Amino acid sequence: MRNSNRKPIFTLLIAVGLIALIVVSRIIPHAANFAAVAAAALFAGYIFRSKWLALSVPVFGMLISDLYFVGTYDYRILGVVYLGLALPVLMTGMMKRRTQAERKSRLTNALGGMMRGTLTLLACSTVFFLLSNLAVWAFSGMYLPNAAGLAEAYVLAIPFYKYTILGDLFYGGVIFGAYQLALAGQRKWALSV
Repeated sequence: MRNSNRKPIFTLLIAVGLIALIVVSRIIPHAANFAAVAAAALFAGYIFRSKWLALSVPVFGMLISDLYFVGTYDYRILGVVYLGLALPVLMTGMMKRRTQAERKSRLTNALGGMMRGTLTLLACSTVFFLLSNLAVWAFSGMYLPNAAGLAEAYVLAIPFYKYTILGDLFYGGVIFGAYQLALAGQRKWALSV
């Protein structure tokens, strides 16, 4: 699937599907921050050659769900949140590096890919936690503008961080798992023809 023969309409359908998944995951009843945004952004960065197309996935998913379903908030916090949720697109390089052992064996390649994917999603969750809560501390007026206020902002956000990690790992598993199943089905179909 990651080749130049993919038809543009198929690429567009994948992008629209990822955007729809982001929107749905944000509007259905869910724990705060348990959404598909970072996982979809990471997958878009992994599968699309165009970084602009990949970046459009989390941005449009967030815009649609914010404007029509969730609502908007301080534009400075919004900008930092969007930046934090677009960063997974740029972090896909962590997932693509394979070791020599992984190149030799399908099993080590699969296990290594799962490990890199998990670590990348955890890094995405952590960067988002750090950036978004720094922005809330700096721009919301909810916390004292000192080190104690910053510490309080991070401590009170820990439950959200837990759900960010769980959501990123869950949706990452669903998206990348579906991709691997599609690849396996494509190979099986090609062999049977």
